[in-house]
Amino acid sequence: MKVRILDNKLSDDITEALQSITKEYIQSKESELDENQKRSLKKQLGKVHESFNKHLKGNVVAVRKEEAKLYTQIEEEPLDQELMKNVKAMENEVRQTAQRIFDFRKNMPEKMQAALLRQNLDLESIQSIEKTLSQKNTVENKENVQLSVQLEEFYHEVKEYSNTLKEMKRLSKDIPQAVKKIKDAQSALKSITSNQNYLKRTREETNQTEGPSHKKRK
Repeated sequence: MKVRILDNKLSDDITEALQSITKEYIQSKESELDENQKRSLKKQLGKVHESFNKHLKGNVVAVRKEEAKLYTQIEEEPLDQELMKNVKAMENEVRQTAQRIFDFRKNMPEKMQAALLRQNLDLESIQSIEKTLSQKNTVENKENVQLSVQLEEFYHEVKEYSNTLKEMKRLSKDIPQAVKKIKDAQSALKSITSNQNYLKRTREETNQTEGPSHKKRK
């Protein structure tokens, strides 16, 4: 009875084929992937390989145990129908596993392409967000520079205003004296005007008095 569908060599061959396909696919995308994407892809595929290897080798061990049990029962007693069903079920499971591996090997480039496409979309989304943040930071930096210039101008205006206030305060101390001088000047002007008016009246009165006498002497 040929029960052993998968042995260690077949399992190793399948693993080697998966690794070869992975390597070839990554090499074909050498120009499209950066180092981070390559490492991420290798890590993900490594987990896939590990899972398949574990499943395959587990089946190999289980088949061998069942096979040994079957051979022992052949020598000791007639085959049990339930045992035969179990062996048949395990054969089918191993065949299905082999078929899944075959399908995976066949469709892996397409699946890897889809996975890379999703990663590229995620990367583009991240790059778009980073670009938006960078633009926002640039705008904020420009606004900060403008604000800094405005603050500097405001500082100079405040400083100039402060100096003006100091000058006004200094001049305000001289205001009382200036007012006194103005009042004195106004008083002097008033006195001069009064004297001029007095002199003018005096001359007029003198002219009026001397006018007729002067005519008589002639």
